Amino acid sequence: MKIYSKLYFEIMFYLGLLLGVAVALNNRYDYLNAFSDVFLKVLALVFILVGGTLSHSVKFKRKSELRENDERLQLLSGKAYESMFFISSILATIIAIVCVIIGGKLIYVALTIVFVLILEKIVYLVSYTVINKKI
Repeated sequence: MKIYSKLYFEIMFYLGLLLGVAVALNNRYDYLNAFSDVFLKVLALVFILVGGTLSHSVKFKRKSELRENDERLQLLSGKAYESMFFISSILATIIAIVCVIIGGKLIYVALTIVFVLILEKIVYLVSYTVINKKI
């Protein structure tokens, strides 16, 4: 189970405010269709309410501090993310191969997937190196 920090919910709150500004600008310049307008309004409202409420909740702060210090939960979370990363990389590779086989304009989709996979691997290696140097 992922342990979310107060910073995570503060970022969610400010992202909700940013979405609210985008919706407010839409009222003036009318650049979104009706569905996108309503979707962004609801999303902004949910982000503001959830982010604002949980970032200042005393009960949530106590639970997150307790979980943050539990090494067993951290190990389980790390193993779950490791397996999820491996499975998603395999699925993305299979999708890229299928797109190449089908051909046509799907070649661009395959190239995008390959680019994202390479970028993920680079970010993983950099973060792994940084974490190893800290330990």
